[in-house]
Amino acid sequence: MIRVFTSILLSIFILSCERGHDSHTTSSQDILVDSISSLIKKSSTIKSNTLYLEQAYGLTSKISNQITQLKCLKKISYKFYKKKDSFYFKKTNNQALKLAIKLNDSSSIAELYWDLGNYFFNTNYKDSSFYYYTKAEKLYEKLNNGFYAGRMLVNKAIVQTSIRDYTGSEITSYQAISLLNPLKKYNQLYRCHNNLGIIYNELEDYDKSLFHHREALSILENLDKKDMFLHNTLNNIGVVTLHQKKYKEASSIFKKSLEVDSLLFNNPKLYAMLLDNLAYSNFLAREDSKNEIESNLKKALFIRDSINDTFGVIVNKIHLAEFYINQKDTIKAIENLKEAKNLAKLSNNFRDLLSSLNLLSNIDRNNKSAYLKDYIQISDSLQKAERTERNKFTRIAYETAQFKFKNQQLQYQKSLLIILFILLALSTFLLFVIKSNRSKNRILAYEQKQQKANEEIYALMLSQQTKIEEGRQEEKNRISGELHDGILGNLFGLRLSLGGLNSKSDQRSINLRSSYIDEIKNIEEEIRNISHELSKEPRLNDIGFIQLINQLLHNKASLGNFEGNLEHFDDIQWYDIDNNIKMNIYRLIQESLQNIIKHAKASKVKVTFTRKGNTLFIKVLDNGIGFNTKKVKEGIGLKNMEGRAFNIKGTMKVSSKINKGTSIEFKIPIQTNN
Repeated sequence: MIRVFTSILLSIFILSCERGHDSHTTSSQDILVDSISSLIKKSSTIKSNTLYLEQAYGLTSKISNQITQLKCLKKISYKFYKKKDSFYFKKTNNQALKLAIKLNDSSSIAELYWDLGNYFFNTNYKDSSFYYYTKAEKLYEKLNNGFYAGRMLVNKAIVQTSIRDYTGSEITSYQAISLLNPLKKYNQLYRCHNNLGIIYNELEDYDKSLFHHREALSILENLDKKDMFLHNTLNNIGVVTLHQKKYKEASSIFKKSLEVDSLLFNNPKLYAMLLDNLAYSNFLAREDSKNEIESNLKKALFIRDSINDTFGVIVNKIHLAEFYINQKDTIKAIENLKEAKNLAKLSNNFRDLLSSLNLLSNIDRNNKSAYLKDYIQISDSLQKAERTERNKFTRIAYETAQFKFKNQQLQYQKSLLIILFILLALSTFLLFVIKSNRSKNRILAYEQKQQKANEEIYALMLSQQTKIEEGRQEEKNRISGELHDGILGNLFGLRLSLGGLNSKSDQRSINLRSSYIDEIKNIEEEIRNISHELSKEPRLNDIGFIQLINQLLHNKASLGNFEGNLEHFDDIQWYDIDNNIKMNIYRLIQESLQNIIKHAKASKVKVTFTRKGNTLFIKVLDNGIGFNTKKVKEGIGLKNMEGRAFNIKGTMKVSSKINKGTSIEFKIPIQTNN
């Protein structure tokens, strides 16, 4: 398999997407502003310390002129971002943004949105990055700043590439090119073509990929500082050539880039990447000796490890493992792949994690099934996550942006189309509202009928259970009568007969008869006790309700393939609880179990009844996959359960964690039967 490292976004492109800030303070500003500027300047000389910036931020509250205050806050906010101080960056950015909105300063608002887009790009919230870049882009459009609007489009395209939304990124990149090309902004045009080259490489359209990478090379002729970009693009061209299985040609490209003497000193990360790719292409081409290939792979790994290039180290170890597999050195191959797997897992590098698991499943036969299982599970999860992310950046956003850009050239048509669009949207919205209300009414009517039917079913179930218990009681009464009228009567007669034999005067007979009589008395008393116990009338509703719940749990456990356990205590007098409450409790547990079957994938479910004073506590606990209660919107099932609990003056609480199960707890006040 071919898995090579490409410098796509994180270093060169995000650095170049950041805006420049003017840190010079005009001579007309007062001593306070000069002090703030001095502190900001001092903070630039210390890489990690933010003490000077915090002091500068504290002084901004004393500036009376809001325009000057905003200017200082923007500088400080940007400096905190560069220092990677998330807390103070978000705090100062938010304060500056509120002030800019108050002053209606569109240019400053756009700059602050730009900074937020950059900040969120370096987190897992790529949708937030895209959102703020979009807001900045729209403001720059209104300000007729085509260059900055184009830069926002480039940034958005890179965000889309990072979440593998290649179609969306392709459209956005071409929008940026059409905007930036007339302005001859070569740096941003280079980023566009390089991004398109990366997109088409991922889509395996290698001819288009090479076309755009070569376009990027030709644009570099217009830039003064182009060395870093040049070697980066040559590396990307080499990677595409490697994917085309032109190993010798790829090797020559990587070798050409490595001929620059100062590259190792100026950019060790790029140097190590090129060296690794060169060794790997030579390995595939069978060009160099085995010792030289191994030596270059290890050298690249050493450089990457020394500069903490985690992603590079992972790829390097996978390449080394492939080399050792070819040399039939399984032990070293497994060792490198395990290290790569662990690093990829820690750094959330799922693509290389899948690569390492795939290779391990091929060579580590003892653990093959475990690796394959992990591979399938991670692959499925990754596809779902990527699909979710891509859905946030729909084609509608891009088509709308294109539509607005084109119609800026034709103001009259733009106005007419906007009016028509608004009318159409209003009509559609009204139709949607009408249809939605009708649908809701139908659903409500259906639910009311369903509820009534459920209540009738519950009454029938309880009636059936009561009849069963009545049948049992009748049988117990029959047995009681038999014991009392039959056996007890016979024993009583026997006792009288034996008592009549006392006429015999020998001591032995007297003692023997006396012992028989005492024994028969004991039997008589025992049978009488049994008879009384059997004749006691049980509380049918008490037994029937628990049996109903137990039967419900048993049925759902069979259907959902889980182990069900019911726990209740004798201090709960079900016969004394209002039937309406019991009916609703039954439905609440039924709906909870149904949700577990649908969503939880649980193996164990426990239903618990406890009572404290006049309050009944019911808990349904499962060990399923759980869910994020903050992100997942309540479905109709949970809403129905909450409404049912509310109707009997109770409350419902849902607690859940991913992969740690779900707990639903009901707290219901007890209302007794009159």
